Amino acid sequence: MKNIAMLIYPGFSNYEIAFVGYMAACIGRKIELVAKTLDPVENEDGFRVLPNHTVETFDIEAYDCLVLSGIGGDVPAVVDDNAYTAFLRRFKERPDYTIASISISPLLLAKAGLLEGKKHCIAVYQEDIPMFPFLDPDNIVYAPIVVDGNIITAQDTGFREFVIAIAARLGYICREDWFGQLTPPYDPERFTFRSNAGWESPFTPVK
Repeated sequence: MKNIAMLIYPGFSNYEIAFVGYMAACIGRKIELVAKTLDPVENEDGFRVLPNHTVETFDIEAYDCLVLSGIGGDVPAVVDDNAYTAFLRRFKERPDYTIASISISPLLLAKAGLLEGKKHCIAVYQEDIPMFPFLDPDNIVYAPIVVDGNIITAQDTGFREFVIAIAARLGYICREDWFGQLTPPYDPERFTFRSNAGWESPFTPVK
């Protein structure tokens, strides 16, 4: 079973992809981080993480899924950095690869040519769309999540649906009540925990 690669950059948004890590643990996969260098990368919350691979040394054949977090820092600096664009172009002719991008990070996919002819959503102001000539307004869908072939895109508020869509591409279905909204009246039994009940993963392999 192959692990999941996650591309990170300065100011990456952790909350948008945190549940991807949880999903990976549930299905027995690991998350391995890819960055421009092996230096610590600081996310938008100020936490620093250590990448496992660089964009140049990454072995594309060792994985079957690439996740891009949102960009909470200097968006132009990340989008204009050719190191990320060159890295992503390697996935352009790989329909077998699951590519999942959330919030504003589909800008990177679009610049690398991965969104050509693909429906997608993206967290960009309407007024700013003309600033990015590689965006095709006709392919932008105004929805929390869009799946078009091997490409998954989501708004930041669709982080739960983002994970469920990735899991589905990897062959798992998610329990409907997983991380769903809590609305009163609350069922006390749902919040009563017993040591002999065991733990049940919210993700089940598709049979």
